[in-house]
Amino acid sequence: YMSLRYYYSYLSQQAQQKEPAASTIPASSKVEAVSSLHEQEAEESQPIDLTGRFQLIENHNFEGLLQAQGVPWFLVSAANKARPTHRIVHRGCSVQIQIQGIIESETHYQVNGPPVETNIRGRLFRDTVTYLKRTDSSWDEDRCSSGSSTPAETDHEESKQQLEDQQDEKKEEDDNVKEEHSVVGIQTYKRAVNDGYTIRVERRLTDDKTQIIMSSTVQFDDPQKEIVRAKQIFQRIED
Repeated sequence: YMSLRYYYSYLSQQAQQKEPAASTIPASSKVEAVSSLHEQEAEESQPIDLTGRFQLIENHNFEGLLQAQGVPWFLVSAANKARPTHRIVHRGCSVQIQIQGIIESETHYQVNGPPVETNIRGRLFRDTVTYLKRTDSSWDEDRCSSGSSTPAETDHEESKQQLEDQQDEKKEEDDNVKEEHSVVGIQTYKRAVNDGYTIRVERRLTDDKTQIIMSSTVQFDDPQKEIVRAKQIFQRIED
């Protein structure tokens, strides 16, 4: 009886050793994998990445921009001398802009998303953000080129060469159009809710990605008031 008992015990141990251990993936690893996939999809869907930390190095008519909005002269002078930093985190359609300087703020936007209310020293704005293209002209969806037929009187080889030349010209033209309409940054429309004007702020990333050119335009509801423009140059100091 004891021999049979030891024998069955031995067979049971051998069977357990042959069974492969079940492989399990920790829940945390699954969450990280899904999160990584979502981040990858978001990055692939955005036409440009503005992420980075940028510091102001140059002003052009910034004083005039502030004066047009009724900012007191002592604040205008201080703001014009300041060298604030803008920290941008851009993932997919989400853009976070953190400003550190005389005026500090942190705002989260969705590109082509709903308006976001911001407050600058007691002045209320309603902001919307869209992508900024290289040119202001819109893409013409109906743009097309009529096909070329080969004349019966034309030599076959000559017609073939003409067709290839036309295709090359068409491709070059299309490439130029796509380049003109490529995304180079974002633009924010800031509507002063109670003050009757709108500011359009363009943040354009340079081709070498080392600077952001920020152009601001103030346009008043009152047609008698002139449009005021300013430009600021920000240097990348951190990725």
